[in-house]
Amino acid sequence: MIKLVAFDWNGTLLPDSKPIWECDNIIFKRYGRKPISYKRFQETFDIPISKYWTANGLDEKVFSEHHEEIHDEFFRIYSAKVAKSRTRAGAKEVLKWLDRNKIATIIYSNHFVHDIKSHLSRLGILEYFCDILGRPKKSQEHMHNRFKETNLRNYIKSKRYRPDEVMSVGDTVEELEIGHSLGIRAVALTGGHNSTKRLKACKPDFIIHNLKDLILIIKKLNSSRPRKPILC
Repeated sequence: MIKLVAFDWNGTLLPDSKPIWECDNIIFKRYGRKPISYKRFQETFDIPISKYWTANGLDEKVFSEHHEEIHDEFFRIYSAKVAKSRTRAGAKEVLKWLDRNKIATIIYSNHFVHDIKSHLSRLGILEYFCDILGRPKKSQEHMHNRFKETNLRNYIKSKRYRPDEVMSVGDTVEELEIGHSLGIRAVALTGGHNSTKRLKACKPDFIIHNLKDLILIIKKLNSSRPRKPILC
């Protein structure tokens, strides 16, 4: 029975895959690299960011030496591009349904916690989330490391959820790999940072094209047992 749904942020709740691709191409050009297609972006985007950059021809030493200015310049351009972005299709519908059915929701992300909160407030959906797991202000950890799995593992343990009570929803292979590693349900959302082909190769428990598709999936998973209220 699903009692907790952990959503990724970028590309999953916020439809920012194309703005990120556009920002990356601006930065690539400044470092002497040719722009990449959106298809190439979906085929190569990965965390840590260093892995994605080297896959697209940037020297690892150059990235290491300039990662701080790369990060800061990217975030400046990105922030302007997504300032008025809405949620992905079906997001508000599924969040309202989860709330009505007393299923807890959190966000676990590589993004800044403070920026996620700002967008959630702007979009009028902050109230639906019990917690937001992400980067503290000024952290650039995602440039060189993965940390989302540790954050989610610790959260699940601290709240005493069993693996079969937790579902992860994300648009990249990272969330699917985390789901498999933690033994929780892993749902892939198409149309984000990674191609459908890459997502399918990771063998998700479910693959969806609209967030509202989660409603039917969770109904089926939870239909065999009575539901108990969940307190955040």
